[in-house]
Amino acid sequence: MRKSWSIFKIYDKYEGVLNIPETYKGKPILEIEYLGDEFGRGITKVVGSRNLEVINAWTFAGRDGYAMPNLKSVEFPENGNLKSIETMAFYWCKNLHTVIVPKNFEYFGTGVFDKCVSLTNLVIYNPTPPSRGNMFNYVENDYWYTTPNSSFTVYVPDDSIEIYRESSWGNYTIMPISSFNRN
Repeated sequence: MRKSWSIFKIYDKYEGVLNIPETYKGKPILEIEYLGDEFGRGITKVVGSRNLEVINAWTFAGRDGYAMPNLKSVEFPENGNLKSIETMAFYWCKNLHTVIVPKNFEYFGTGVFDKCVSLTNLVIYNPTPPSRGNMFNYVENDYWYTTPNSSFTVYVPDDSIEIYRESSWGNYTIMPISSFNRN
């Protein structure tokens, strides 16, 4: 049984909001694979379904910002099943500013936000810090080395602030989710 489906098969809109459906032809969509350089240049927001468990490597990535240059936010429901966002999934999404992941989230791949120079808000509903690679760089000491936006903030459950600050996440500004402003 195939677990992932190409969005090309289920989505014929290339601008605005991409709502990832729960199912396709009666089967749950659990993964999303690479969409290609020509897909979704006008997409401004991705809303994930509760069923989705994995965003595979390079899914929303593009060369030099050509695949999804208008993508500004990616949101998953707080009680969704997303567990991981794999290597380079949002590479060069230069206008991406907000990513929200659910309570069950476990892993950010290496370079997942490489060249995401506008990313300022990462909201993690998991009270336990997820593991991660170097989220902003796929290759260490690369000529095009990406540093997080100076306003980059990780918002976590209010009761988990100290746990995050004492983990590898402590390198970033950690704030309570209650202070996150969606606007």
